[in-house]
Amino acid sequence: YNDALGAYYHLRTRQFEVGQKEYVPVYTSEKNWLLEATPIVEETVAVPGGKFKAMKLKLQTYLGQLLQQKGDVHIWIATEHPSRPMIQVEAEIKIGSLWMKLREFQAGKPL
Repeated sequence: YNDALGAYYHLRTRQFEVGQKEYVPVYTSEKNWLLEATPIVEETVAVPGGKFKAMKLKLQTYLGQLLQQKGDVHIWIATEHPSRPMIQVEAEIKIGSLWMKLREFQAGKPL
């Protein structure tokens, strides 16, 4: 099982097909659950950190009390970048809205 961040790292390894759901086992808030990620569309997205070809994923999450999903949660993963960074997030959660855009990215160095 992964924590929430580990689940994102696991998603980066997947090859997405629009409409084909992907599942990642997660452990948060003392509960085991499956993150469900549905690829919606591949599109080019411009964020402050650059322009990327990315897959937009709709997520179904169970992140505990404060971060519990209230509406749609979407993330965009750069599909043609070697590191496959998450470049954008839009989420409606119990305590409000969450919006993130990648401002800068520097890939790690190989070991």
